[in-house]
Amino acid sequence: MSDQGKMSKMEEIWSKGDYRKLGLEHQIISERLVEHTVIRAGQKVLDIACGSGNTAIAVARRRAAVTGIDVSAALLTQAQTRADAEGVDGITWDRADATRGLPYEDDAFDCVLSTLGVSFFPDHEAIMNEMLRVTRPCGTIGITAWAEASMPSDFFHLSRDLGIVPEGKDVKPAYYFCRGDYMADLAGDRGSDIRFINGEFEACYASIDDYLDILGSTHGPTIARLSALAEDIKEDYRDNQRKILKRYNRATDGTFACLYNYVEIIMRKA
Repeated sequence: MSDQGKMSKMEEIWSKGDYRKLGLEHQIISERLVEHTVIRAGQKVLDIACGSGNTAIAVARRRAAVTGIDVSAALLTQAQTRADAEGVDGITWDRADATRGLPYEDDAFDCVLSTLGVSFFPDHEAIMNEMLRVTRPCGTIGITAWAEASMPSDFFHLSRDLGIVPEGKDVKPAYYFCRGDYMADLAGDRGSDIRFINGEFEACYASIDDYLDILGSTHGPTIARLSALAEDIKEDYRDNQRKILKRYNRATDGTFACLYNYVEIIMRKA
């Protein structure tokens, strides 16, 4: 596992909690993205913000050579442990802050992926430029982002209204990646055949409060937001979260079954 050295505020955020517990629920998103980007054996693939390995491991199962890059050393260790347990090889894990740029040569990869990752980066234009730079001509870029009409996007708006977005007050919503005109502007004449695939999956919890407890103890950005709030404001924030979650709850038995809506954005590099 390679290491870029001293990390930024991004690592401070993602070193909080144990995101693996939530990230495992997103495995289905990774499997679908890998299928739709048509990964083949022997290809060189980059997974940006790889977390605990969902997408990188899915790629490696197709016998491609994959590099997973993430800012969190803890998550990369978890990813390596998962890959070892599954007997999956062909993965290189790099610890680096991709918001500062990608430490790879031009045209280095056949396919560059990011599952619920780069859409949260503070500078969308910069990371898109980097993804295009390291993708070979006619190679594929695949991104997933939470849809504009989704529970995570509603949570983002709630946090921004309270001024507690740890990545910075000027950060753009992740769902901007789901907009055709926005992606066309980001890619410019370097991207072609941009397509959008809508997806959804359901995650289940014992109750709404059970979900909030898990989120507040495992998800780094949420932990950072909560730590910035006074106790009385924190309870108001949680009440507003409950109101949002009730709108997305499909269960009728007192448990919480949340429908997550997301979008795959797939393009070719010209």
